[in-house]
Amino acid sequence: MRIAMLILVGLTACGGAVEPALPAADQLVEDADRFLEDRRYRRDALEASLWRPELPYASTRLQAYGLEAGGWDALPASVGLDLVPEQTPTSRHEWEALGERVFWELPMRWDGYLAWVAQRPDLWDELGFQTDERGALRGVVTFTDTRGVQRTGVTCGACHGAGGVAGRPNRELDLGRARALFLAERGLPTAPFDGWGPGRVDVTDDGVDDPLTYPYLFGLGQQRHMNRSAAIDIDGNPAAVAIRFETQYIEGHSFGGRPDRRLPLALAIFVLSLGADVPQPDMTAPDAAVFARSCGGCHAPDQGLSGGLVPAELLTSDPVAAASAKRGTGYYKVPSLLGQADGGPYLHNGGAASFADLLDAGHPLGQTLNPGDRAAVLRFLSTLRSQP
Repeated sequence: MRIAMLILVGLTACGGAVEPALPAADQLVEDADRFLEDRRYRRDALEASLWRPELPYASTRLQAYGLEAGGWDALPASVGLDLVPEQTPTSRHEWEALGERVFWELPMRWDGYLAWVAQRPDLWDELGFQTDERGALRGVVTFTDTRGVQRTGVTCGACHGAGGVAGRPNRELDLGRARALFLAERGLPTAPFDGWGPGRVDVTDDGVDDPLTYPYLFGLGQQRHMNRSAAIDIDGNPAAVAIRFETQYIEGHSFGGRPDRRLPLALAIFVLSLGADVPQPDMTAPDAAVFARSCGGCHAPDQGLSGGLVPAELLTSDPVAAASAKRGTGYYKVPSLLGQADGGPYLHNGGAASFADLLDAGHPLGQTLNPGDRAAVLRFLSTLRSQP
């Protein structure tokens, strides 16, 4: 019964999607002027995306974003490390080029321990920080905030740019240990940060220790939700992705400023484009046919191997993210599998080190596969790399 319910939920969630008139990134480029200039457009997109408005995550935004007067729109706009263009982009190519810079260079969140890490190159390898071709920390930047205070923050590329590939999570990055070492040097308690482990971080600010793995970002343009607990509905509403990034920046900067709105818009267009260059699976191959028959009800091939919602209790025994006081919906989104053969761990909490572990213990459908089908599914999953 439990497996049958999961299949039914997956088929129901994945089968009813309505394709937008344009691919998500193209749609957002077409609506760029409205996003930048029309408050009502942004407000409507926000409201449409927050399908659980009673959650604190949603209510905070509904009370402060896109208001007729005041709220977060009245915060001073930061210039963002010389990222603000002199001319607003007019083509998708120009928006993507700006968005790529924003991905690597715009600090989405700052914290005092990051300035300490930046001065400790002896710890970078141990903590999983990577360097770029100049030898500088990838995704760690120093900037001056709207109050004139020098800060050190992380960009999207710190957690989602392993090996310099935008969208690939750096599962070696141990921000918990970095914070714990910073605190220990000052004689302060290190819990719970010393228990997070590499590749996991808690940014929910919900008062509960619930670190999650850094997700892959490939195929977001084909997905229906953002956040592990699917708190944001982006189906046919790509402006919600730009709003997500804009409000994420505001929270990550302690409500001291907002980004020039062209920056989160460009970032959304760029991130929604990730996966276009990822090798697409050959769904005509024999192993792909087994996957489609066994797993395609949730991981739909025409949706970037992603899908809708699955009740948390049906998918995993650890519903921590789905039960978050701030943005827990009781569900998990079905993520895209594009690029995920680059490496685990898998599941929101990193509970499965490999695809084999996932099928053995973390995913109930894996327990129903006969040995031949299981081997075929694992062979298919092993082909889903971000690069040829």
